[in-house]
Amino acid sequence: MNVERLFLITLIILYGGFSLWTWTLVVEPESGSSPPLMQMSGPEKPKVTTTSHTTNPLESLSSVDFYACCGLGHRLIRMSLAAYVAKQHNFSLRSFWGWCGERNPVEVFSYLFRPYHPSEVAYVQSQNLLLPFYNEVPGFPALVRTGSGTTTTKTTTTTTTELCPCGTDKIESDLELYESLRTRFRYKHRVDDFVQRYFTNATVLGIHVRSGNGESGDFERKSRDIADPDAWVHQVRLLLQQSLLSRPLVKDPLIFLATDTPSMVTRFRKEFALINVSVVELQQEGRTQEGGGVLFGTSDRVYNTDDNRSHFGDDSSSCLQGWTDTFTDMVLLSHADIVIAGRPSSFVQTLPMSLAYGKSKQNRIWKDVYCEIIPRFQQKVMHTTNDSTSSSSSNNHTTSTVGGTKDEEIWVEVDPTIQCYDSYQNRCCNHSTWIQFHHTGPKGHSKVLSKEFVRFPSLLPNLHEYKGLRNRTTDCRLPKRGRAGGGWKDKCLPHEWIL
Repeated sequence: MNVERLFLITLIILYGGFSLWTWTLVVEPESGSSPPLMQMSGPEKPKVTTTSHTTNPLESLSSVDFYACCGLGHRLIRMSLAAYVAKQHNFSLRSFWGWCGERNPVEVFSYLFRPYHPSEVAYVQSQNLLLPFYNEVPGFPALVRTGSGTTTTKTTTTTTTELCPCGTDKIESDLELYESLRTRFRYKHRVDDFVQRYFTNATVLGIHVRSGNGESGDFERKSRDIADPDAWVHQVRLLLQQSLLSRPLVKDPLIFLATDTPSMVTRFRKEFALINVSVVELQQEGRTQEGGGVLFGTSDRVYNTDDNRSHFGDDSSSCLQGWTDTFTDMVLLSHADIVIAGRPSSFVQTLPMSLAYGKSKQNRIWKDVYCEIIPRFQQKVMHTTNDSTSSSSSNNHTTSTVGGTKDEEIWVEVDPTIQCYDSYQNRCCNHSTWIQFHHTGPKGHSKVLSKEFVRFPSLLPNLHEYKGLRNRTTDCRLPKRGRAGGGWKDKCLPHEWIL
């Protein structure tokens, strides 16, 4: 009997039926039937209880402790890097996603996902070491695909061209992480019900459209919005009609739309009704109103501003519902027969893309499993008259005025194209990066950023070269709300934090 199997058997004997939910705040939905399927919008109103801590043999396992930030796609991209480092050093992975609520805070990650089973961390042999990462994970530079079998990686000081870095070890690590999250999702049964009702008898095209819903800040500075939504949806319909929907179909086509903007659902339904293709969505109470921005969170402030603060003891339910809705959308997207990225977004390049590529050949209806709607831009010069002489630039146009004539060079988005792929490495190694962000800096200067959301390792440090590596001590505490540094004043998660 090998050491790993003996270790696993020992853990199971010690662990028995112990649930990792018992050591901390437990958030359990009230009993009762689920709402109708198209009303599936997240957790029932939570009931918060506390119980005493029970010693758990998994507590002492060495781990990478990941402190997440920002939107769901952003944090999953970086969590996948932390998971890769953990696997490389045979560590477990612990994640802290911040708190929903202030009076009775509930930690988001431990609410969304069930704890690890001992078999899922049986490979971890070392104990009581921890390696913390706070949002960013070193050793994973920005990725730019060249389409020539080589890829360019960029750091602040150097640019290096090398063989395609999309190695199978990172691809497999991502697949393992995302399969685990999809399986451990608290509301997996709701996902399964939705899939059974709508996906089983259809050829499902899952489309994600990130259009911002009136979001400002970084989204606006990088010109990621859709200038003419009606024209864009029309072009998308024509693209799909001429490509994927023209292929032989055993089952009738169905569009599953995941979007941050409520009006996109209406536009898609109106447009695809012209060719008798139905559009379904997950109705979300957690999605904000039209033009109200998107769900977003820093390290410890992930609650919504419109939470139920007038009801004492319940200032977390709408926040939890927002995160539940968003992750449910992501998981449903991964169940589509083909996943389509309508706009550049880290959301779709995480779990949905990875699990799409992970489908076996016998479970595919087509060879291709992932497609991208690729925007094309055309430069136009507009002539107007003006009495002054000046020049200026912004994120998508340049203005030059000489005498009474003003010329504006504007980049206008024209008819998009579609590109489909059958594997992760095919996309990464044989096709070029097309994502470009026209970014305006704080002083008004503009530049074009070209890079992928996903990242792959370059030259990772050895374990003992990481500055944060330390022994886990008994004084480690959970981050608390409002502390300096976004809640990261406590630099390590306690022993019992093993979710």
